Amino acid sequence: MNSIFRVTGGAQVDDRWFPKNYFLVSILLVGFLIGVDLFDAPIHNGDIDDILRALQVQALLQDGGWLNPTIPGIHMPEPYISPWSRLVDLPYALIALTLQSTLGQDGALTVAFFVWPAIMAVLFCIGFVGVLGRIAPGRGEPSPAISVIIFFMPYAVWEFTPGGHTSD
Repeated sequence: MNSIFRVTGGAQVDDRWFPKNYFLVSILLVGFLIGVDLFDAPIHNGDIDDILRALQVQALLQDGGWLNPTIPGIHMPEPYISPWSRLVDLPYALIALTLQSTLGQDGALTVAFFVWPAIMAVLFCIGFVGVLGRIAPGRGEPSPAISVIIFFMPYAVWEFTPGGHTSD
């Protein structure tokens, strides 16, 4: 354990890894994976839930009914009641409300559905680097855990691809 840590000025410094470097690499990797998903024709994890989420946020912005989970415009014998919490809609709604005066409601909502996934991707990278710091081996040592994480990383990252709310 003493070979991993060194003391400088009374503080212990972990010599195994540099969080800034890993954060920059993870941001570049996440950006690359999202770019690949956007370049590819269909969005990998885009589905009908993303479209319904956009309709629900749009309904929230139109009527302001926080406690009304009904999504208008879905043709069914009875009104469609959303199974999702409004709490998930809050970041989208706040971003759209902030931009609504300059971009209009539709433009602000479109921007919100591109901005919030990007913010979540950055938060994912922060968590990723935190976990990586716990399992990172000494310099130059191979790690099967890191290989597994990087192998499955695209499936997690593609959740943050913006544009899943469109019907294209």
